[in-house]
Amino acid sequence: MKKFNFETKLAEGSAAEAFVVRDPHSGRRAVLERMHSELAKDPEIYGRFLDQAHGLQQLHHPHLLPRRDVHCDKEGRLFTLSESIEGQPLSVWIQENGPLGAQAAVAVLIPLCEALHYLHQNGQRHGNLAPQYVFIDANRWEQPRLLDTGLTLFRSIRSIPTHTELVRPAYLAPERICGRRGDALSDVYGLGILMYEMLTGFPPYRGASSMETRRLHLKAELKSLPREVAFLEPIVRKCLARDRAYRYQSAPEIVQALRNAAAEQGHTLRVAAGGQKTPAPGRITQPLPPDVLA
Repeated sequence: MKKFNFETKLAEGSAAEAFVVRDPHSGRRAVLERMHSELAKDPEIYGRFLDQAHGLQQLHHPHLLPRRDVHCDKEGRLFTLSESIEGQPLSVWIQENGPLGAQAAVAVLIPLCEALHYLHQNGQRHGNLAPQYVFIDANRWEQPRLLDTGLTLFRSIRSIPTHTELVRPAYLAPERICGRRGDALSDVYGLGILMYEMLTGFPPYRGASSMETRRLHLKAELKSLPREVAFLEPIVRKCLARDRAYRYQSAPEIVQALRNAAAEQGHTLRVAAGGQKTPAPGRITQPLPPDVLA
């Protein structure tokens, strides 16, 4: 296997683990997902990993971070390598700079919704919309890249005992906490969690233990957003509705709600602005007409 510098561990599952890595020669960074060494000689798992990796290579969307290559190292472990990434995980940005302002958050969320809709239209779901899987460039908020890990390379192998939580409880939809399989509406809930964390700096439900966090998803009252981003709260609450019938029923519905809310507030949103620099988080600039935002 080519030598990489391993920078950040993104995820670990029963069959594979994911890292942000850097090529020491070119300086380019990518996401590497690698099979656990003890599973390399299991033909069933080897085949599943390879099939799923090749399947993910077929997904193409400007705001998805696709797999570029599938390789095998000298120990027999399969690994995938993404396209080069710019910027940093959203989780790192929030940790270092605090929550995003309304403008930056909406500029990031709209393309993420479009990428998620593309996945749903292709029979996929993400299943783990945590900020470490969103890569952003603060000079181009409108160009995020979503790593479609969805733990696809991890979740389907049920015969392997594991004590690893594939999705942290803070990012689970209520139906998944109750043992049901996630779907597109579970991803809508996940977008609500991601939106809340962008605007506050932390996910909406956090307990002292995994069990308590799960209970909060099912029972707790959602805390209000800060005043300066409160106009987005109805959208967050609808995404986070425990009753699935009251959620947005698709990602495009969320896009329309975000655009309407932004237009009413008079924020300048340079969505899909061809690489132009988007204003800094929270900054209010001269408003654009609603038809431009549409």
